[in-house]
Amino acid sequence: MDDKFTIIISPEKFIPRDLSLDSLIGNEKFITTINAHVNALRSSQYLLPEEIKRIQVDRFHILVSNLSSASKYWRDYFAVLGRSKSKVSLMKNFSKLSLLNRDILNKDKQHFSLVSNGDNQPFFRKTSGSTSLPIRIGVDKREATVAYFSYLLRQDVFKNIDISTLLSRKFIIGLGSSGLRYWMGDFIHMFPISMKEIEDQDYRKKIYDALKNMEPVILGGFASLVSRFCALMFDDGNYNSSSFLAIKLGSEPLVNEERKNLRKLLNIPVINELNCGEVGTIGFECASNLNRFHLNAERIILEITDKNGINLPDGEKGLMVVTALDRKITPIIRYELGDMGKLISEKCPCGLNLPLFEFWGRRGDEILLSNGRKVRVVQVYGNLMKAGLARKASQFQIQQKNIDQLIFRIVPTEHIQEEEEIKLRLSLNDLFFDCRMNIDFEYVENITPTQGGKRKFFIPLDEDRQNFEI
Repeated sequence: MDDKFTIIISPEKFIPRDLSLDSLIGNEKFITTINAHVNALRSSQYLLPEEIKRIQVDRFHILVSNLSSASKYWRDYFAVLGRSKSKVSLMKNFSKLSLLNRDILNKDKQHFSLVSNGDNQPFFRKTSGSTSLPIRIGVDKREATVAYFSYLLRQDVFKNIDISTLLSRKFIIGLGSSGLRYWMGDFIHMFPISMKEIEDQDYRKKIYDALKNMEPVILGGFASLVSRFCALMFDDGNYNSSSFLAIKLGSEPLVNEERKNLRKLLNIPVINELNCGEVGTIGFECASNLNRFHLNAERIILEITDKNGINLPDGEKGLMVVTALDRKITPIIRYELGDMGKLISEKCPCGLNLPLFEFWGRRGDEILLSNGRKVRVVQVYGNLMKAGLARKASQFQIQQKNIDQLIFRIVPTEHIQEEEEIKLRLSLNDLFFDCRMNIDFEYVENITPTQGGKRKFFIPLDEDRQNFEI
């Protein structure tokens, strides 16, 4: 294989040890690093499938070696791979590795925070996705930041854009409290807003002013907020296609109606990625093959399994299980996402050789309001996190009991004072458009899993809308 792909197999060797993340705009070392990674990724996505597989095998071999030397826990875990740990035995026995999930990450967290040397820049955050169990995830901040930008900028949207020029200015506007803020550094102007501010014309003017000062930009954030803002921007007469590089959506699924509205209103690219707090960016929707996603196979191994972890044939729907080949602080190996998906064996018409998959997330639940509006639960989750719930709860769950009643079930790590309950209630006021919503707190010892063994973060008002279980 060409030596230029070494940067993909061992990216840490090509990241300057003195690379500072404090200021990324115009940072020459950062720009040089991203350019090199993006060029390699733009080439690797056209490699033959067996060559892409070789990159995965090489990266997994390095990961196994590093983790085995750092921890008895991981040496024991990898024992099923065989004593030699050769590349052939690694992949032959890969599916024999036991599945990991949130409960295991939470229970065995003393084994999962590995900092192997002084060169690492560990960064920790709490994430719960669509489950009721917040867990602490650690990454090497330099490696994760370089990966985030590289796998974003590999996409065709940016093929005619000079990356050096782009990374020399602020070029992203973010709506809501999405994960963009963790990785975009000083490139982003964040508006941590809810739908209430989106509906406020005076507040929208602040965003319009930022657009004008920064154009052209990527507009990113929660799908529902971005979709509504774009519709109002068009109605306000403030839309100009030259102001945008792309729309970037994450944290929520992009439903077909939102996609149709965006494409009808705006003649600009829509970047739709599958992201996960534990894993990072898993894949991106193909612009030539909508509803199908290309896997970032240079850093992710994706399996589709039954409930027992047995791999299913291509085309069959099952549980999505991922291995992140670049996560060493909190290793993510054969990890159950909690989403459903299937692998597609046919070649994509766009010409890329990256594997194709479809997925059906569990992140689309909505709270119904008395005025007929709906609020995405992921926005409620974001506000609760900002209000400090993750520091107070080991598990939590929301149930909509009535049109005007929510129940918060909390497994507390410490006593929650009445004033803290008030703070949590107030954090959600703007989401409910002045509709009356009673919030009752229940303190419990455990959140009961479903029959399928999963914990639900949200139980909707209409039981027919409950998540699909295997």
